[in-house]
Amino acid sequence: MARFLLAWELGDGLGHVNRLLPLARALRDAGHETIWAIKDVVGGGRRLGSDVGPIVAAPIRPQSGNTQPPLSLADILITMGFSQPDALKPMLRSWVDLLELVGPDVVLADYSPTALLAARILELPAVAIGNGFEIPPDRSPLPSLQPWQSVPGRQLEKSERAVLPSINSVMSDYRAPALDRLAQLYAGRDSLLCCFPEFDHFGAREDADYLGPVLEQPPEPPDCDSVSNRRRLFFYLSAKHPFTRPLLEYLARRGEPAIGYVRDAKQADLQNLSSLSLHISSEPLDMTEMLASANLVICHGGAGTTPAAILAGVPTLMVPLSIEQAMLAYRIGYAGLGVPVPSDKHMAAIDSLLRRSRQPDVYERVGAVAARYADFDPRHQAETMTARCLAQLES
Repeated sequence: MARFLLAWELGDGLGHVNRLLPLARALRDAGHETIWAIKDVVGGGRRLGSDVGPIVAAPIRPQSGNTQPPLSLADILITMGFSQPDALKPMLRSWVDLLELVGPDVVLADYSPTALLAARILELPAVAIGNGFEIPPDRSPLPSLQPWQSVPGRQLEKSERAVLPSINSVMSDYRAPALDRLAQLYAGRDSLLCCFPEFDHFGAREDADYLGPVLEQPPEPPDCDSVSNRRRLFFYLSAKHPFTRPLLEYLARRGEPAIGYVRDAKQADLQNLSSLSLHISSEPLDMTEMLASANLVICHGGAGTTPAAILAGVPTLMVPLSIEQAMLAYRIGYAGLGVPVPSDKHMAAIDSLLRRSRQPDVYERVGAVAARYADFDPRHQAETMTARCLAQLES
């Protein structure tokens, strides 16, 4: 029996836990032990339950309040103190101490760069798990996070130069090998890239081993005519976005048949917004069931909801909350598989944006992608991911 540590350090939402959960279950079914170190022990713990192993809080450092959108992943690391050895050292030590206490045979790291550094120090096998944003291309400098505008290479190089020497300074204290480039921070001995080329935040990569998004159930890809003839849209939104309430009020006034869930919403607000045509659930809804009856999905462009919708043949209208969501929304919009809502427009253009999202050519392109991956099997994906993690025991 081997021991696996499943780590989640950065990023919000439970998508990270949802991505690791099938892998953890498969490892436990094979007789191995799994221990979790996760960012959100409350929400994540509730999602995991009690049958997938012990859960501890991951060492995390709050990001500084930088109001400017990051130009690269190096800028995100700067807000976490990676450019200052005195700030990075205690964080890295915490992960090293945690790994030494747990004693894993393999570290499975979902968007956990500090955990990967700690595994590198202790010479532990580590597997990086994530979507295209969390496992960037192996380039130096790291590519821009704003593909919709031209970012000078010297700015990207400047950010990388602010971080890489700091990391290597701390690594030298442990007599550990230095990083040649920052992209190495996001890669273990193996990397499981959980997306398809169409959903890669950095665009399709040559020779990449795309495993596909981790979905609980494979959606049934219908023909595009059946999707466009449906009467109801599905929404999955956050109450934190200023667009959410005006949008729901608009849908209620218009009488647009719609059903969905709003995270972090107060029950009183939900009751005030609900109408005969607009149903707002107080609990998360079954995604597969909702997609099977939707002609459109309105979401924030997350790496879980967006691919699930498109693989079910349903276009998306995306209102990003984060830079990661903005990148995916840009890629989806560029490919004509959905419509991103410009940050400077929102409600001013909602009528035209809804019409654009439901154009026949959009349904046709989305249907073509759904048909391309009609044979995608999450069970086979889980088997592949499990086998590659177990292979680390032989390294």
